Amino acid sequence: MLTRTCKITLLCAGPFLSFFFVLCSAAAAFPSSGEQMVNKLPDDTIAFAASSGGSELDSAFRKTILGKIWHDPNVQTFVNSIKNEIISKIQSEEQDPNFSKTADDIFSLIKLSLKQPFVTGIARDKTNKDFPVYYFAIIDAQNKISEISKSLAKLEAYAPKGQIVDVNVGASKLHWIADSNDLPGYWGFMGNYLVFAINDKSGLAVKYLKSTRTAAYLANLPAGNDALIFHIDFQKSAEIIKSVSSEEGNEDDIKIISSVMKELGLADIKNFTSRTSFEGSDVVENSLLEYNGLRKGIMASLKSIDISMLDFVDSDAVSVTAFNVSLSGIYDSIMNSIKVASPNDVYPEALKALAEAESEIGFNIRKDLLASLAGPTVIYSLPSQMPSASLTGGAVLISKLSNAQSFEKSMTNFGDFVAKSTDNSVQFSRRIVNGRTYYSFGILQLSMMQIIPTWTIADNKLVAAANPALCEASVARLTDTSRSANSIRTKEGFKKAAVGLGLNPVFFNYTDSKIKFNETYSVFQQFWPTIVMMASEAGLRLPWMLPSLYEITEQIQPSFNYIWFDGKGLHSHYQGSGTEPSLTSGIAVAGVAMGALMPALVRARSLAQTVVAGTNLATIGKCLILYANENDGNYPPDLKTLIEKEGLSPKTLESPRKPKDFTGPSFIYITGQNSLSDPENILAYENTEFCTEKINVLYNDGHVASVEPDTFKEELKETYKRLGREMPVKK
Repeated sequence: MLTRTCKITLLCAGPFLSFFFVLCSAAAAFPSSGEQMVNKLPDDTIAFAASSGGSELDSAFRKTILGKIWHDPNVQTFVNSIKNEIISKIQSEEQDPNFSKTADDIFSLIKLSLKQPFVTGIARDKTNKDFPVYYFAIIDAQNKISEISKSLAKLEAYAPKGQIVDVNVGASKLHWIADSNDLPGYWGFMGNYLVFAINDKSGLAVKYLKSTRTAAYLANLPAGNDALIFHIDFQKSAEIIKSVSSEEGNEDDIKIISSVMKELGLADIKNFTSRTSFEGSDVVENSLLEYNGLRKGIMASLKSIDISMLDFVDSDAVSVTAFNVSLSGIYDSIMNSIKVASPNDVYPEALKALAEAESEIGFNIRKDLLASLAGPTVIYSLPSQMPSASLTGGAVLISKLSNAQSFEKSMTNFGDFVAKSTDNSVQFSRRIVNGRTYYSFGILQLSMMQIIPTWTIADNKLVAAANPALCEASVARLTDTSRSANSIRTKEGFKKAAVGLGLNPVFFNYTDSKIKFNETYSVFQQFWPTIVMMASEAGLRLPWMLPSLYEITEQIQPSFNYIWFDGKGLHSHYQGSGTEPSLTSGIAVAGVAMGALMPALVRARSLAQTVVAGTNLATIGKCLILYANENDGNYPPDLKTLIEKEGLSPKTLESPRKPKDFTGPSFIYITGQNSLSDPENILAYENTEFCTEKINVLYNDGHVASVEPDTFKEELKETYKRLGREMPVKK
């Protein structure tokens, strides 16, 4: 059962996110309150999020489609009924009559805070060698100081006596938790600002509360009312990681990471910034991924789209995405980064594994498949009502080919391989229509939904679709010389989006958001009764019907998103109702992911070494089987015998995870077994003297698995028990 604190926290999460979307207002004066909060940021800020706050944004938000949906009386009734039911359920479990009041007090502070301009983020403290970053949040209370103070005091009153103590931050007396010297911090009011910080020993977060300055974070993006501002500085993040790693003696790992980032073309990324505002009925998001110098690696693989490809898209399409990516360039960047990271172990093993896979499928992935793709591609979807579409709609992909013959040969070899390796549970078929060969993959479960992926080649282009009928219709359109007369480009809603095509974008998306939303909402309505029944079994009574949104969704206009390069970096612009996932936000996610990539690469190298060790064990297993076949089912007395008798490479008996100064064997071999021994018996495993995490284990049935230490101990114990022998004390 969840603790009372955990339940309150979980309960608050939903409303917190809901109220976040209520950040709304009339056209804000320039600069917006959100931008003014950015000017209050401390030095060495690594990442932050800011907003102009709900009070300032309210009238603008109400004009948007999202605002109209949120403020719809039926939606409010629906949300409140669920909220009240959850509170009632938790209160009955807790048997605490004050629970509802506690939750209301938390909601009250959240609502009050989100109505105000705020900024929250992470910054660096160069004086703190142990933990050089701190978290902060600053809320401009403005004329709500009294209300917020009372709400905050109510929550503080729940703390046991003596748990909250006074701390001095500059000339101000603030609050913190008693006996937490190892994690210093503070909260409270400094003038009009409610501040909160963790691990800020010196009050760095509040340095600019009383001064006026202009921060440069937003200089390259158009101004707006700033419902949300987001920024992350990758260079500062890298500096911290290098500093910490250096102190921990991980200089080699940092060098590897730096080299890998250069090969991937990510080392020159400076920062990512986005600004989201409300404009009329739309949500508008502009972002910039700043990049230094010439594009390299993955970034160089992004090319300007071929606008003429949009003529192939049916005017009935509800969404279309165009891009131009060199997959062979991305492949080369990834392989080069692996080579730089582990030139002597992982890279050779990767090449070997790749060669084995290519031998089985019958083509070279880089030369025969990826190099045959020219890059320019469009993907579009049709509504489910279309005759040639499936029950869930229909998707079509058209991609230019630089070598159609090589691509067709590679894909047919791959199709035959898949069918053979899956014992025909995946069927690969060919049929000729009007002299053209169409290839289809059939999977029973998908076929029942009329989804039978089909592809062919027409006019040196790959045409792939959700089913054969849609593929044939797409080819007919592709080969029709009058196709441009009824393409997506003639659609009235598309013309507004086409403005971005003049920027030579590397990515372009157009979506008929009204149709998309109604299709998605319709599917959700079908599943909602099932959700209600499942909730009922858990003791929650949810509304049986979703609120009707037809009148609002009829007002939804198309959305569009385009991404382009200039001298500053990679720009993105999104404009639409916000009811569909913003593809621009994908850049933000990618940006955050890249920020996490540097420390993750250290872990990735470890995982790669684990995979190589497992591959070595699998090879040992194959050699053991060969030896047993030649020796009446008996296994050799030791693994070294396999080198002489079966031609096993001595290097295979070494695990890349073994420390350089470790003199023992990489793998432990359990002797005295044969091919008739229990298939669940362990035959060999990585030496647990240096393996502290998952352990690679070879079983008597030939398979290899990466096993948790506790599970491994139990399986090893059972193996020796079946062998009638005592298990070694230390293994």
